[in-house]
Amino acid sequence: MSPDDLLRDALEWLRYAKADLTLASIPLPDDALYEQLCFHAQQAAEKAIKAVLISQGIDFPKTHNIDFLLTLLPSHLQRDNFPAQANKLTSYATIFRYPSEEEPVSPEEYQNLLAISRDVVTWQNRQLVLCEIIVMSSLINLLPGAAAWHFTDHFHCHIMI
Repeated sequence: MSPDDLLRDALEWLRYAKADLTLASIPLPDDALYEQLCFHAQQAAEKAIKAVLISQGIDFPKTHNIDFLLTLLPSHLQRDNFPAQANKLTSYATIFRYPSEEEPVSPEEYQNLLAISRDVVTWQNRQLVLCEIIVMSSLINLLPGAAAWHFTDHFHCHIMI
C-alpha cells in the first residue's frame, strides 16, 4: 500500500474517531445511559490509536484493548503527551455496553473518561499532522514550481522544487 493510501485510510479512521468523540460529548439524552456515552468515548480513543497504526503501515487484530494497541506503536512516535490513563477506557468497549452487575457510571466518571478520550484524539492529531498535506499531494503538485513529492517514510515528505 502506498504512503498516500495508508494516510488516506488513517484519515478515514480519524473521521470515525472524531464522530465517536462527538457522540460521546453530547448531553445525556432522556432515557440514555452514561455507559453509552462512555462506549463512544472508548471507541474514539481506540480508532484514534488505530489511525496512527494504519498511517505507519502496522497491521492490528480486531481488539478493543487499548493497552495492547499501544504496544504495537513504533518507538519513534512521541508519547510524552499521551494520556497515562487511556487504558481505563478498554472496559467500556464491552462490559458497560450491556446490563451487568457493574455499578452505573456516574457523571464524574463519565467526565473523566471523556477527558481521557479527548486527550487521546488530540495526541493522535499531533501524530498525523502531515497526513492531510500528503493526502492532498495532488493539489500541492499543481503549485508552480512544485515538481514532485519525495516520500522519506510514511510520515514525512519533502516538496521537490
